[in-house]
Amino acid sequence: MLFYTMPWTQEDRHDIGALRKQLEDVGGENAEWNATMIWVEDVKGSIRYKSQAGRNPFSKMPAYFGNYPDMVHLVEQVVNGFGMFQDLECRMLKNMLLDLDGQERKDGRVLLSNFYSP
Repeated sequence: MLFYTMPWTQEDRHDIGALRKQLEDVGGENAEWNATMIWVEDVKGSIRYKSQAGRNPFSKMPAYFGNYPDMVHLVEQVVNGFGMFQDLECRMLKNMLLDLDGQERKDGRVLLSNFYSP
C-alpha cells in the first residue's frame, strides 16, 4: 500500500532499512494512512469470512494469505475496491472545503485565512 498510495517511496524499494523507516513515519506524513490500513484489514476479514465455507478446518493448509493465489486475490480485491474507498475520502475533503467557503462567497474558493485557521 505504501508504493500504491505514495509512489515516490519506490525510490527506496531496494533498501530495507529505508522502507522500515518510511513505514514508521508514514502515519505522520499521511493523515489517512491509518484509515487506509483499517480498510485493508476489513478487506482481509471479508475475504476470510467468504472463503470460510470452502476450506477444511482440519487441513494443514497455510494461514490465510500464506500462499501465492490467496495473496493475488487479496491484492486484486484491494486494487478493485480502493477507488471507492478513496472516493469517500475525496468527498469528505470536498465537503470540508465547502464548509470553509463560508456564507459570504459561493464561488468555490476558500480564503487562505479560513484555510489555515484552526
